[in-house]
Amino acid sequence: MGLSIFRWEICLVFLFAFSSVALGQTKFETPFFQKVTGDWIGDGELVNANGEITVIHEEWSGKETEDGTYLVSGSRLMGEENQEFRWEYTFNPTLDFYECEYWHSGMDESMRFEVSLTADSAELRAPLGDPGSELKIRNDLVDDGIEGHITLTDANGQEIVTGLVTHHKVN
Repeated sequence: MGLSIFRWEICLVFLFAFSSVALGQTKFETPFFQKVTGDWIGDGELVNANGEITVIHEEWSGKETEDGTYLVSGSRLMGEENQEFRWEYTFNPTLDFYECEYWHSGMDESMRFEVSLTADSAELRAPLGDPGSELKIRNDLVDDGIEGHITLTDANGQEIVTGLVTHHKVN
């Protein structure tokens, strides 16, 4: 009897966890993801603690995939380096939590970011190297564009790189 009740509980968990997919709804039908869907161009710069500037130019597309993820992929010129990149967002229904996996050409392993999402912004955070060091990216929807704020802090909480990349939609 106890095992039978346990099986029903497991079935109910799976039913609730996947009901939004079964109904044709996804967690990417949110105002933020709806607004960033399409083709974009971004330009900006990163500034390190010594005041050195790295210019950035990006061209990318955002879309929901058939696999139930949200994919941002494109190319970037960062200083003199050309990169292909992708940000793949997933939603964990059990924890009611967004995550993002990031990769660019030249990386050995992808990075995982925790994502905080509102209707008009997405904040991504990932630990780096020493405990306390962190990469934070906040993308704010402003007018018809996106302002991407980048901050890299060391283990002491000191900002070692900051930047702003402004994106506009391609018509």
